[in-house]
Amino acid sequence: MSVTVRAKLPKSDHNGLAHLESRLADDPDTPLVVVGLVRADTIEARPHDVDNPRLVKTVLLHVEAVDGADSTTVEQLMRSIHESRTGKVALPFEENGDQ
Repeated sequence: MSVTVRAKLPKSDHNGLAHLESRLADDPDTPLVVVGLVRADTIEARPHDVDNPRLVKTVLLHVEAVDGADSTTVEQLMRSIHESRTGKVALPFEENGDQ
């Protein structure tokens, strides 16, 4: 099964990244810690694709950037969850040297 995220973010103050526009533009290579809520939007059956019989498209309901000490805590939690799920210590973008 595959899961994709629809790229459109909520508008106005529902977009928890909007206030970081200049920070993202000034330093586009620095990752930001964010938390978000998603839900399934559409589920596409692919009966002829044995390796990938279903595609779930999600919609991002809300996203918030996490700063300061909270960002360290959230990042550590994310790393722990990733390691438990995959058995890998580094996050995918770090494995490729794309930090």
